[in-house]
Formats: sequence, structure tokens, C-alpha cells
Amino acid sequence: MEHHSFLLAELRKLLHEDTHAVPLRDLVESLPVSVVYVDAQQVVRIVNREFEKWYARPRSQIIGRSMREVTGDDERYFATQKFVKNALQGYKTSFFLPRNYPDSQQRYIAAYLEPDISPDGKVLGYVGVYCPVPLLGDEAKHIFDDRGFRIAAGGLGQQLVDN
Repeated sequence: MEHHSFLLAELRKLLHEDTHAVPLRDLVESLPVSVVYVDAQQVVRIVNREFEKWYARPRSQIIGRSMREVTGDDERYFATQKFVKNALQGYKTSFFLPRNYPDSQQRYIAAYLEPDISPDGKVLGYVGVYCPVPLLGDEAKHIFDDRGFRIAAGGLGQQLVDN
């Protein structure tokens, strides 16, 4: 079983308010990256504290809303849709983009989307992990190419399994 599958299974427990998921909830809350679970209809179901900070809104204004509503910016929303569609078709995907956030700062992010696939093969949604990249432009692209980021994101997932 891949470490990402473990993370998905634990996030499913959070979705269903399973009391055994409390240690994972605390861990996800403390991560310095944004974590979000989005269902197949692109409705946000779980976010961590960092996601709230990035969007400058409390969780109560994020959970249950569509990603399009949450982003509040058509350009930002449409820039990621090809990657989201890949995830919702069952493909792991990653990307690197500059993003302007509600706090008026531009951040470069490296993102990894892991599809949540049921045992019968239906895509239920995806988990998104968004990492800020403290470099500018082309410099960061060379470091966070697709393969390199998958390895880095995989390492994060492995840390979740090991802890």
C-alpha cells in the first residue's frame, strides 16, 4: 500500500468524524503546507489551518463551498482546472504556479493532487497538498519539476506514515 493511500484512508476517517482519526487531525493541522480534501463535485470537505491562512478566511467560510467560490478568482480557478480534472479522472498530478492570495502577496506554489479512488474504481475526490516555494520564477521551476516534486511530496506522505 502506498503512503498516499494511507493518508487518503485517514482523511476519509476525518470526513466521517471517526474518533480514531484525532491524532491525524492534529498532525494535518500542524503541517506548514496547505492540505485540502475536495470531493468529486469540487466541494471542499476538509482543510487545515494553513489553508485557512492562505485564503484569509475561517474554515466555516470554506467547508461545504465549491473550490470556485473559495478561490474567489476566476483566473486562479481556471489556471488549475486541467490539473484538477486529471485528479478527478484518477491520475496523480502535480504542478507549479505563481499565485496571488487574498493577503495581496504573490506566492509560488508546488501542488500535488492525489485522487481518492474507492475500491470499485470510482473517483470520490482528491487530496491537495500545496507547498509554498520561497524562490522566484524559473529558478524554482528547475527545482520543482514534475518528477522532483512528486518525490518531495512522497517524502511528506512517508513522514505522515512513519510518525
